[in-house]
Amino acid sequence: MIAKKASLKWLLACSVVFSSMLWAVEPLTGSENIHSSKTQVKDHWVILGALERIKGAMRPESEIRVGGRLQQDMWQAPIGHSQVEAFNFVVNALNKSAVTLFECEGRQCGLSNDFANQVFQQRLLYGRDSDQLYWVGYEAGKQPVLWVVYGIQRSNKRAYTFVESIKVNSSSVKAIQPFFQKGQIQQFLQVGYRVIKPLEASVPAQLELGEVDWLTELLRDYPNKKFAVVVHRYGDQDPLGLLERTKAEADSLVTQVADAGGFIQNLYRFGAGSMMPRAGDGDRVELVELK
Repeated sequence: MIAKKASLKWLLACSVVFSSMLWAVEPLTGSENIHSSKTQVKDHWVILGALERIKGAMRPESEIRVGGRLQQDMWQAPIGHSQVEAFNFVVNALNKSAVTLFECEGRQCGLSNDFANQVFQQRLLYGRDSDQLYWVGYEAGKQPVLWVVYGIQRSNKRAYTFVESIKVNSSSVKAIQPFFQKGQIQQFLQVGYRVIKPLEASVPAQLELGEVDWLTELLRDYPNKKFAVVVHRYGDQDPLGLLERTKAEADSLVTQVADAGGFIQNLYRFGAGSMMPRAGDGDRVELVELK
């Protein structure tokens, strides 16, 4: 009985550690953690635009308030490493799964003093305005996480990275969504293509309301760019049959966008059938920017 209780305690401890690792991020190797905290927040301030001073008052160009479970960590980089190295190490890791909502560097961000003392309330983050970096990213999914990363080098050449991760409440997702959609658009334009949705072999291709809204916004914001909705299908059916099926499905998807008021003059449709396979991707709908 004692052994069973010990085993249960061990499993519970492991589950807590594992769950915390899911929303943790590793700093630059050799960094020293000089601040760490976890708390539940209802109205946490996240800056999504440059900080401005208007008649002495600090005002961000854009901001949101979110609730959820907040974790904060501040690391001091090893001597000899810059704030750029330490900052990029963290952001590059997060960029693999998060969509960038806002980023800035140097004086474009505003005053370092405001970020240190007003936004983060961490005086060690005060440095020269030209030496600061700031990034906000968002991981959507069953448990959305909002990430905030700030990097600075102080006058004594010490480099610091401050990270906030917020497991946002469902009630906060709506406030984040417009910034998330714009971030997805910017990410798509940088890469040139995006998998809009995976498809099941036996289910006809159809866009969800959120996917239609995203496409409609993209077409509205970039009326002079050309895009193509591409449907890919694989399987045992003959290649010609797959080609005809994907052509019909691509036509139907573009019609969905048109019925929702989307500007489809520069939106083309293409049924790729089983052509153009990509490793790791099966049946899917893609959006491609036509250069």
